[in-house]
Amino acid sequence: MVGDIKDKLYFQKINKHYLNDFKKNFIILKFVSINKLINLYDHCLALIYSSYAGPENLPPLEAMARKKPLICSNYPGAKEQLKKIPIYFNPNNPKSITKSLEKYLLSKKNKKFFVRKTEDYVLKVLNAI
Repeated sequence: MVGDIKDKLYFQKINKHYLNDFKKNFIILKFVSINKLINLYDHCLALIYSSYAGPENLPPLEAMARKKPLICSNYPGAKEQLKKIPIYFNPNNPKSITKSLEKYLLSKKNKKFFVRKTEDYVLKVLNAI
């Protein structure tokens, strides 16, 4: 879980109600240097990106640049930005999230296809820039 927390009250609420559960299952990081960020991407299985806003989000593009599978919420603009590369889910629907994770687990056998698609897309983005 990464990001910039701008709403301190919201973070305090999360901290008060969920921090003990988070500590059992998550590592909570503050500022992450670019080298550490690259290392995190390089050693993860996939990026699971649950967001309600977009499409100017960088984590999906960062994950694709590091050739990592992307499981992403279907926020406004996601499909226009990321095309058919991610496995999409509705962040308001736990069953949708479960199905997307199951689809990822089943598609791991087809990882070479995913990497090739991602490389092609990243090259197109870089060429457009």
